[in-house]
Amino acid sequence: MVEQAWTNYDMPAKMFSKRVVGYHKNHPTQKPVELMQWCITLSVENVQTILDPFAGSGTTGRAAKDLGKKATLIEMEESYCEVAAKRMEQECFNFE
Repeated sequence: MVEQAWTNYDMPAKMFSKRVVGYHKNHPTQKPVELMQWCITLSVENVQTILDPFAGSGTTGRAAKDLGKKATLIEMEESYCEVAAKRMEQECFNFE
């Protein structure tokens, strides 16, 4: 099963599968970090900066950081910004 809202790729859909047990979510639509890492690795080659205009709890930012990429996160709900900030403070980005 593949859920797809829109794509500009001219190729078959790919499917990510992960069994999750006891997953604690800080946001109603929070995704696993591994899913967002997988999505980033499917993007255009050599992408170095990721933009997430609906950051929620910061999963995409965390995934980008773990992959050594820069990220810009935008979230209007202050409580989710705090959750994302806590997730991001675990390590520092390397901006070299």
